[in-house]
Amino acid sequence: MEASLISEIGTNYSRLVEYRVDNLYKLNTIRVKFEYLSNIWKQDTSFSSKKYEKYSHPAYKEIISMGYGVVPFIITDLKKEPNFWINALKEITKTDPVINEHKSNIMLTINDWLNWAEENYLNER
Repeated sequence: MEASLISEIGTNYSRLVEYRVDNLYKLNTIRVKFEYLSNIWKQDTSFSSKKYEKYSHPAYKEIISMGYGVVPFIITDLKKEPNFWINALKEITKTDPVINEHKSNIMLTINDWLNWAEENYLNER
């Protein structure tokens, strides 16, 4: 009986390790792709003050298409520097946690998103 239990635990542990390694690989792949696209987007639009040019850039659109898995990386980037991520966050999450009185102030808007991320456990780990 003990041998079969040990065998079962060993098998389940192997599956757990395999699952974690696989997810870690996916997470790192998302992170690398996000950082690559983010750098292209920032470099290409750094001298533009037009929101349209920033939001319509192919790299920005590709980041949005990556879906919910990229949100923790956007939040981390938003913590480092205020940037034009709010539109991407709204598109990806289909939500807008910004209080109406804060919408005209970028720092308050960012703070509302950071609070939302904290409440929803979406900070990069």
